[in-house]
This record gives sequence, C-alpha cells and structure tokens, in this order.
Amino acid sequence: MNRKQKEEILHTKRILENYKSIVFYDLETTGFSRTSDRILQFSAMRYSIPEWKKMEELDLYIQSPFQVDGLPATSVNGITDALLEEKGLFEYDAYQKISKFIHSDDLIAGYNNNSFDDPFLTQFYKTCKSEFRYGDSLDVLKFAKSVLEPEDFPEDELGNRKPCYKLGFLTELFDKENTYQFHNSLDDVAATAFLFQMLLQKVKDVKLEPEIERKKEIPTEEAKILSVRIFHPSRN
Repeated sequence: MNRKQKEEILHTKRILENYKSIVFYDLETTGFSRTSDRILQFSAMRYSIPEWKKMEELDLYIQSPFQVDGLPATSVNGITDALLEEKGLFEYDAYQKISKFIHSDDLIAGYNNNSFDDPFLTQFYKTCKSEFRYGDSLDVLKFAKSVLEPEDFPEDELGNRKPCYKLGFLTELFDKENTYQFHNSLDDVAATAFLFQMLLQKVKDVKLEPEIERKKEIPTEEAKILSVRIFHPSRN
C-alpha cells in the first residue's frame, strides 16, 4: 500500500471522527442523465458511529412524468409503471420525506455516489426549488480502490488477479453467502454499508510512517548557483 492510499484512508477516518451518524443512500433512475431522467426509487439507512447500529431507514418510490416500461434501466431494476402507479409518490411529496431524512449537516455515503447519486439528487432538489445540502460525502467505491490491493482479488482460470469493483463482486469477497438483491436500491444501500464496515476493519491499523523516517528516504544533494539571468517579456 503506497503513501497516497494511506493518506486517502486516514482522510476518510478523520471525517468519520467528526460525526455521530452516517447516511448511506442509493437511487434507481430511468437513465444516466441527471437533467432529462428521473429518480424512481430512493433508499437510505442511517447508522450510528462508531457502533455501526442501524438507527432508521427510508425506502420510497417516485412517480415518473413519463412511462418507464421498456426502458433499459427499468428492465434492470424491475421498476414498472404499474408499481409506480401503486406505490409511487409525487416528486414534491418524495422530496419532503427525503429532505427530512437527510439533514443539511449529515455525513452521507453511497457507491459511486460522488459521480452519480449526489449530482442526481442535487438536480432533484433543484426541480423541487430547493438545494441539496450535507456536511460531507464519502464514496465507498473510491474508498475500496484505496483499500484493496491486487492480491485481495481471486485468481481467474489463467491465474491472473484482475480487480473488479462492482458492488456485488466486492460484497461477495467479504460475504460468500450474501443474499443482497442488487439493483434494488434498499439492498444496494445495505450492501454498501456492509462493505464500508468491512473495508474499515481491514485498514484499522493503517498509519503513516513518521515524517522523520520518510525524509531519510528522500535523496539530498547540495546545489550551487552558477549564474542568474532575468527575463522580461517586453524586452529583448
């Protein structure tokens, strides 16, 4: 593990020290565009820190302004027009529940949330004439890439170890008999929370080497200035 990885790990640990709870959340959407697509399912779980006990959860469906049957995304997450008609909330009603669950000073987390979920939810709040605010945001995908080394991954049939960072794959590394149903946002949240705790356990003893020892590794050499020339761009 190199120094940059260690710094990322310790940075995450320092953020955790500032909070008494953390909200893991996940979204299922109609597609990848935060401006033209819509959130169909929002799921979140709040855990206490450092006990890691689940305190509360929220799981809701949100009605779409257009039909979702047959869309590539909904064929994966299994959300249908009939399901939304039965269980879906209007967008503003869903916003009110979400904004009461996630507080403006909360620590939030997800899996690839920095690139996908956070911007998507930010746009959702804008649609509802509001602003998505939170204290800090941790991306468990980024954390996993700092923690896991090539030797942590199983060998393929050719004896090679190829890192794979799909949520289901990483969850199975720590829980061979996991029963999470991925692409359901509530199960994705539970799997992300579980994975994050396992990764933290794996690096509980990570520390940076003392600075004085690190400096010994840096080669030093005296330098002498032979001449100095001044360049002025407006003159020859």
